[in-house]
Amino acid sequence: MIFCIFMFFSCGGGGGGTLIGSSNDSLKKPVQPVNIIMDSDMANNADDVGDHAMLWALAARGEANVLALILSSTNDYSASCAHAIASYYGHPNVLIGANKGTIPGTYAATTSAYTQQVTNQFGTPGNSRDNYPDAATAYRQALANAPDHSVYIVNGGFCRPMYDLLRSEPDAISPLTGLQLVAQKVRRAVFAAGRFPDSGSSPEGNLANDPDSASYVVANWPTEIVWLGYDEGWNVITGPAANADPGANPVKMAYNLHCRNGTYCANSTPAWTQIALLYVVRGGLGTNFSVGGQDGSTVVWGSTTATPGRSIWSQTPHRQHAYLRKAISATHMAAILNPLVQWVP
Repeated sequence: MIFCIFMFFSCGGGGGGTLIGSSNDSLKKPVQPVNIIMDSDMANNADDVGDHAMLWALAARGEANVLALILSSTNDYSASCAHAIASYYGHPNVLIGANKGTIPGTYAATTSAYTQQVTNQFGTPGNSRDNYPDAATAYRQALANAPDHSVYIVNGGFCRPMYDLLRSEPDAISPLTGLQLVAQKVRRAVFAAGRFPDSGSSPEGNLANDPDSASYVVANWPTEIVWLGYDEGWNVITGPAANADPGANPVKMAYNLHCRNGTYCANSTPAWTQIALLYVVRGGLGTNFSVGGQDGSTVVWGSTTATPGRSIWSQTPHRQHAYLRKAISATHMAAILNPLVQWVP
C-alpha cells in the first residue's frame, strides 16, 4: 500500500508530479453536457441498473455525454448486462470496459441474480466480459480522446479499475502513464462510497470489499475527489415504474430478479450512486446538497489494518477532497431521481 498525501505526487508509476488545483476550483458547478465515465459494479444489487437508466436519461436530455462505462465487479456478465441496457436506451456503441481479473473476489463482486438473464434476453446470449476490453484500457481510451480537465468520473462500485488505470504505463493509446492521463484529463472524481467524516468500525461495503485498491486510489489520485457517503443514500428509494414490463424493459427485469431475494425489495433499492450522479451533472450546492467538509484529505484503510475499508476525512493536508450531505429530505430526493430512473426511450 502506498500513501502519497502531498501537494505534489511522484508515485503511481512514471512521470513528474502534478500540482493540486487551488481551493477556488473545488466543488465548482459543472458545465453541461458533462463528460462522464460511469464506473459501476452491477452485480449483487440492482441499484447499478437504476444508475445506468438515470445516466441514459440525462444523456437524452442533453445534460450528459457518456464517454465510457466501466464495470468493476468480477461477475462474468456485468459488462454484457451494461451493454444490453445501453442498447435498450439507443447506445449500442458506447465504450465498455470490464474488470477481467479476480479482485475483488467477494460474493458481492462475483454473484448476481440478473446480469446473465438480462444479457441473454436483451443482449447477445452467452456474451461475457471476455468480449470487452479490460477496464484500464477502456479508461485510457476514453480519457485520451477527451479534452483536458473535462472528464467527471462517478464511481458507484469497487476501485480496482481505477487502481489499474493509475498504474498503467504508456501504450499505443497514449504516451502518458495512467497517473498523467488522469491529471491531464479528469476534472473531478465522485465516489458513492464510505461514511464521513469517519466510518469507524463500520466501513462501507464498496471500500471494504476491495480495501487495498481503494486505499491506493485515494492516496494517489491527482485531481479533486468528492464523496457522497452511504448514509446519504440508504433511505432514498428508487426503482422502475410499477407498470413497466419486465419482458420489454431490462431495468424492470433486473429489479424483479434481484428483489426476489434481495435485501431491498418492492422493486426498489437505495439510490446511492444516483445521488452522486445528480451532483456530478447538475451540481446543486445550496439547494440539493450541502458541504460536510471541503479542501481536506481522505484516507481509506487497507487490508493489513484493524478495519479494512475504513474511510476518514480530515481538514489537513489540503488535497481538494470533500464530502457532501443531501440538503433535502429523502422523499424529495427520490422525487427528483425517480422520473429519470423510470424514463423509457
